[in-house]
Amino acid sequence: MNFSQDRFIEDNSWNGRERNLLFMNLGKGRFSDAARVMGCDEVEESRGVAYADLDRDGRLDIVIANNDARPTIYMNRIPGTGNWCRFRFRGKPESESPTSNRDALGTRVVATVLQNGNEQRLVREATAGSGYAAQSQSGVHFGLGVDGLLTNLEITWPSGNVAELGQAELAQVLNGNWIIEEGQESKLKAWPAASPVLAGE
Repeated sequence: MNFSQDRFIEDNSWNGRERNLLFMNLGKGRFSDAARVMGCDEVEESRGVAYADLDRDGRLDIVIANNDARPTIYMNRIPGTGNWCRFRFRGKPESESPTSNRDALGTRVVATVLQNGNEQRLVREATAGSGYAAQSQSGVHFGLGVDGLLTNLEITWPSGNVAELGQAELAQVLNGNWIIEEGQESKLKAWPAASPVLAGE
């Protein structure tokens, strides 16, 4: 058998050089590998993966760190993905009352989303690390779907403080980036605009 044949190596990796996978969430704990149909099943010795909205269009893009090779970037071009919103959190450690660390790491967010008359709860957590050999964009991202609306946001800060924002306060957040400060949750601040990471995209 010719062990140098690409086909054999790709399908029978002994050193980490394998075909990448991309799992689609089908709901109810079920997932399906969609890498081949999405065109992102290339064979690399990949080590880390991170997600970020590189071109600030509300759709999360993927960056893969490959061993001894250039990183792979997959720009999300799926049409009709619907509404979205993104939040960053700021604690106030200088305050005398119990507060969170400055970057509010560990903040737990529960979002209630209304779509086609049905409510769904989505849970996110602000973290400093998202995996091996990669770091995703900071903050929490909510994909709300077509015609999806954010009706409630429950924020549990690392300090133990809990705040809740209702539909009236969240009416402005669709398809935007926002900063929420501990103790001033109702005063949402627009995330300063910045040039896309990938110029020309």
